[in-house]
Amino acid sequence: MFYFFFFFQAEDGIRDRSPSRGLGDVYKRQIYGMGAMLDLILLGWIENPLILFFAGMVVTCSLEYFVSWLLETLFHKRWWDYTGWPGNINGRVCLIGGIAFGTFTVALIKLIAPVTIDMIDSVSLPALHIMTCVIAFVMIADTVKTVKCMDSSKLWYVEKQAEFMDELRNGRCVGLVKKIKDTFRR
Repeated sequence: MFYFFFFFQAEDGIRDRSPSRGLGDVYKRQIYGMGAMLDLILLGWIENPLILFFAGMVVTCSLEYFVSWLLETLFHKRWWDYTGWPGNINGRVCLIGGIAFGTFTVALIKLIAPVTIDMIDSVSLPALHIMTCVIAFVMIADTVKTVKCMDSSKLWYVEKQAEFMDELRNGRCVGLVKKIKDTFRR
């Protein structure tokens, strides 16, 4: 399970080559890793892909909602806001995210996990122990660095998300995709 957590946490970090943005770096990686682990632990036994899809939506959206509430309670800031998105619940989760999480859950359990487990099984036990220690150290160091760098002024993506939703609602979509890409390349 630890390797699944790390894989989905690291996958986001590999795609995101920008410098640290404070908690914006860690929260989503750890949510993705935790979501993948919860899916595997709680839903790995479900055979029917349709049931798995909806169960995945419930599990991962529940996690996202709880983490959103917890971060807001602890830091008195909103780290993401889906207000205005279709099917949102208190701006913490939304239907589009739920559909993406449900789809990912099916892909994870039916396609990704079996291949990943085979790869992990092919590594010797001593090598797995060493890899586990190194990965745990990197994850802890990343979390500590991020929490130290936390700065509420770095919550630019919440403000940009609101701007994008206003543009969508007002029909000003020209250049929106470019703006989104440029914003997240900061």
